[in-house]
Amino acid sequence: MKSLKLCKKPNDSWEAYERKSQVKRITFMSCISLLVVLCIITAIVVPVEFATRLGEESELMWSEDMEFSIKYTDWKKDYAKDAKGEQTLHMSYNTPYAAATLRKDPNKDFVIVNFTDTQAYLPSDFSKTGMIYKTMKKVIDQTHPDLITFSGDQAWFPPTRQSYAKLAKIMDGFKIPWTYVFGNHDHEGNCDRNYLIEVTQKSKYCIIDKGPRNVMGVGNCFINIVERQPDSGRDKIVHTVILLDSGDSGYHYSEDQTYFDDDYITEDDIKEIEINAKSDIMKNALADCTMDFSKYPYLEEIDDVERTIDGEKQEVECVKVGKTYAALDYTQMDWYKWVLNGNKALNALNGFEDSMPESTCIFHIAFNEFYDAYKLWLRAIQNSDVAAIEAMQPEGRMRMGEIIGSGTYNTGMFDLMKNLGSTKNVIIGHDHVNDFSLVYEGIRLTYGVKTGSKCYWTKDGTMNGGTKLTIGADGNATSLKQIYIDDYAKKK
Repeated sequence: MKSLKLCKKPNDSWEAYERKSQVKRITFMSCISLLVVLCIITAIVVPVEFATRLGEESELMWSEDMEFSIKYTDWKKDYAKDAKGEQTLHMSYNTPYAAATLRKDPNKDFVIVNFTDTQAYLPSDFSKTGMIYKTMKKVIDQTHPDLITFSGDQAWFPPTRQSYAKLAKIMDGFKIPWTYVFGNHDHEGNCDRNYLIEVTQKSKYCIIDKGPRNVMGVGNCFINIVERQPDSGRDKIVHTVILLDSGDSGYHYSEDQTYFDDDYITEDDIKEIEINAKSDIMKNALADCTMDFSKYPYLEEIDDVERTIDGEKQEVECVKVGKTYAALDYTQMDWYKWVLNGNKALNALNGFEDSMPESTCIFHIAFNEFYDAYKLWLRAIQNSDVAAIEAMQPEGRMRMGEIIGSGTYNTGMFDLMKNLGSTKNVIIGHDHVNDFSLVYEGIRLTYGVKTGSKCYWTKDGTMNGGTKLTIGADGNATSLKQIYIDDYAKKK
């Protein structure tokens, strides 16, 4: 290091010169000392802040013979609105095994708002001056929800636990119960899923549970919505929100575990669809649709695939549906069935026979039926079948900007939902530039509208917002609405 040279000016006294020299030396040494202290603090704090943290596994071991019973001593988080319309925490009985019980006013709708794929890189992405917060606030101000849900990938990259802590802080500011499921990226930072749940369980308004340790994933839990029945004065479970961890990527499926579609949409089909979509007969049926059909992503997936047919290997032109993502597991399916049957039994114990409540399932990664639903809708447009389109009740801008990011394997969860007859809505995330919602074989399958611009989104900025689900009389879902916040859309 070069020595500090000080030159005496001709008009300076020797004493003044010495004083100036001493001040400069002290200033210089103070800066060096401060730099050393900052380096020491950084060396200590950074490893501590970014070191991986592992949470405790759930203590609950689930089995199918566990019975539901009314426990008036099982107090957990239970929310209702006070006279001013604000959410307040109060005590009433909690249905067993539920993460929480929420109370529906018999004279009002119960509103659920879903956000998805906020995908914060840093805690600052959840700041009140940022796009994510401003988008959420506008959706919340428009919809006045009783419950807020997130369908996965709230954060990613190293500071995930700090990002989750920041998310919890801003969500508590809304004073509305909120919950979430994990996506395939949330655990990729500086802690695992169990630890993230421990972070958010410190929130006053967050409803979350780790779920049974012997069911695949973390955070498989449910929230019951109860309504006081005027004739008996008893609470009845009228709706159940079921939260499922849909897992990660990196799964490799065998040929017999892979969904190959031989009746795929071709380029010629798309040309017909484009013509029919512009016809007068389709004007009302496709009023809100902004899909550019020429960019239907599965046109790029048509390929010759070697498959075994009648015991022989053959090259077959087809579409391979799905990627290397997980499929909902059989343990989750058994647990899901147990929850619904348990709630039905609990209603019976409370005097409401044959009353399995309607349910909504929220998870991150699609199952293959999302592909089937959209293809059926396209076929209806191709055939100019307005009645078929209206029966599917399309909602939102109806875009499929990328292929369905599911696993190729179908475990049968959708069929189970149909057979039990409880679930009428499935809300997911994961594929950021898909926002379609369709009723398919009696169940509405919905891509939640992406919230914010992180990771990737539509180039024109028109896929930003949330999803509103309205629960009406008797706990049945009466409507689903895609909410778009176009403040960040590019001007044409």
